[in-house]
Amino acid sequence: MLEVARLRVRREAEGEFEAAFAEAHSLLQAADGHLWSELAREVEGGDYLLLVRWRAIEDHVQGFVTSDDFTRFRELLWPHFVEDPTVDHFQEPAGATA
Repeated sequence: MLEVARLRVRREAEGEFEAAFAEAHSLLQAADGHLWSELAREVEGGDYLLLVRWRAIEDHVQGFVTSDDFTRFRELLWPHFVEDPTVDHFQEPAGATA
């Protein structure tokens, strides 16, 4: 399962956000069911895209999001956002190959 989160970071806080993400990312990587994750900055607009591959959606929404590590993850990142992230979950269609 792929989680796609669009992060709208305040322009004046981009450096602070990236530094905070370094710590927050270690919390994410330690989560049960986390397979890989990547943060990318949009070239044209400056927003960020966080991609997270989870073993199953439950690992994200019932595991990580309800954990103490997620509480710390929020504390580190949310102060830098313009608004709450937009988060969507995607599943590979049956028969699709990567």
